Amino acid sequence: ITDSMANFSQEEASRLGVDIVPIQLIVDGNGYSETKLSLEDLHRYMIDQKKEAKTSQPIFGDFIARYERLKEEGYD
Repeated sequence: ITDSMANFSQEEASRLGVDIVPIQLIVDGNGYSETKLSLEDLHRYMIDQKKEAKTSQPIFGDFIARYERLKEEGYD
């Protein structure tokens, strides 16, 4: 398990058995999973609306959920 900043492509992650947890994007103080915010929306916020955007670590609970799911699937 790693976060998306490891820069694995979907193909690499699948081939290597790596589970990827998405980072958070903070836009004008609001958090979004990078999988839930389109590049078009991010561009609109940053360029058109002049809102500050930055990245943040994944939500800790997302990592816990991944580990729990993998444990249920039989991984140690």
